[in-house]
Amino acid sequence: MQGVEIEELTVSSSEKCIVDNEITKLLMKGLIEPTNQESGEFISTIFLRPKKDGTFRVILNLKRLNEFVEYHHFKMDTIYTAIHLMKQGCFMASIDLQDAYYTVPVCPNHRKYLKFSWRGQLYQYSCLPNGLASAPRIFTKILKPVYASLRNKGHISFAYIDDSYLQDDNFEGCKTNVHDTTTMFDSLGFIPPSDQLFYRALERDKTQALKLQKGNYAANMTLSQDALADLRWWIYNIETSSKPVLASQPDMVIQSDASLLGWGAHSDGKHAGGPWGETEAKKNIWPDPKAPVNKSFAKDPGGISRGEREHT
Repeated sequence: MQGVEIEELTVSSSEKCIVDNEITKLLMKGLIEPTNQESGEFISTIFLRPKKDGTFRVILNLKRLNEFVEYHHFKMDTIYTAIHLMKQGCFMASIDLQDAYYTVPVCPNHRKYLKFSWRGQLYQYSCLPNGLASAPRIFTKILKPVYASLRNKGHISFAYIDDSYLQDDNFEGCKTNVHDTTTMFDSLGFIPPSDQLFYRALERDKTQALKLQKGNYAANMTLSQDALADLRWWIYNIETSSKPVLASQPDMVIQSDASLLGWGAHSDGKHAGGPWGETEAKKNIWPDPKAPVNKSFAKDPGGISRGEREHT
């Protein structure tokens, strides 16, 4: 593959400072390295992408390179895998690995395909960059033995690239799952997140307290009534509040139809129908599509706990 003509990211003066800082960080971490032009290289552009914490990440634009990357089908767990594992009363946790792709080194002979230019200097990635088409498959295959080992310990665990889903029937079991998972990641050279839980109401209170205390982080702060109310709700309701995340199979399937003149319904070989009553016929809106179901099959509609209704 022959690289395209060298072009650089065009940004404002303030954004140039951001790119400079991010490239310095990448160099200090050993994730990129200075290089020179060579035969067969592929030079891509870069762009800035904002992160959740308000900072930025330099991304290598590999759209052109990916056209030459051969695709290999592979199996990947998704959110639906987690949903089918969930059950009422279970405890769940998630671990997002920090700079996950960057922990995977790239063969020195292949780094020439991962180049970019900034301020007239060529750089190349020494590790898996974000945006490479083959990166999700490579990283998923690397982590498969890790999660297989955790499951052999009795844990319910799986991953979606660098995000993990951990589950147990009780709090202590989930806590052990988190401990075993982070310990294994740490021993393998991965970096589990060290950030504390972010709660918006508490952050607002903290910001206000810092203003009052003139930036003194050691000073005591008072929580607002809104923050206290939210925290109390979680304390008192976290183990009792639940809502189905997966629709169960209906106990009964009822098909119904209605017009301005009458109604009809069908279920399990049984039929019912007829004209609207005098009061119902005088309504100046289209009849309630659930009315045929209630009139024909539901003696006490309030007692129906589950149902699947189709109005045709």
